[in-house]
Amino acid sequence: MKKIAIWAAIAMVACFSSCEKSVFGVDESVWVTLNEKEREQVIDGYNKHEELKIENRQKERELELENERQRQELEAQNAPFKAVASVVSSIAGNVSGHGSPYIQSIKREHFKTILQIGDTSFEISPFSANIDHWISHQPVKIGKTSDPFHSISIKNLDNGETVQARRK
Repeated sequence: MKKIAIWAAIAMVACFSSCEKSVFGVDESVWVTLNEKEREQVIDGYNKHEELKIENRQKERELELENERQRQELEAQNAPFKAVASVVSSIAGNVSGHGSPYIQSIKREHFKTILQIGDTSFEISPFSANIDHWISHQPVKIGKTSDPFHSISIKNLDNGETVQARRK
């Protein structure tokens, strides 16, 4: 019984001391015992501590902003590859059966050649080889290139010719 009373007393003291007010981070009961020089030291220490907290918050914000900027840069660098992957997967998804995608139609509009493969239209680069002998229903293979304007390569599996294109 004696032990329970001691633990209860300790708990009450802890509870009351945690409710005690503080002045510049020091309990009020300690603050009143300090002389003027000690109070100035406490205030200086408190102010330095607060400045460090502000600096640390600012550094954390700057680090978060830098991480976000780097993430956006990587996203921008990977965007062309994601676009090609999206085109390839959409074409592969639109092809019936298990074979390769194939040319559904070839249109010539002024100086442009448009290939229709699945539900996707591709504009052939004017600098690509002449594709006059390409015909509908030939199987093709879609890939990617490093050309920023025509980032897709289309290989005719019947004759082995490859042209550069971009999604229209």
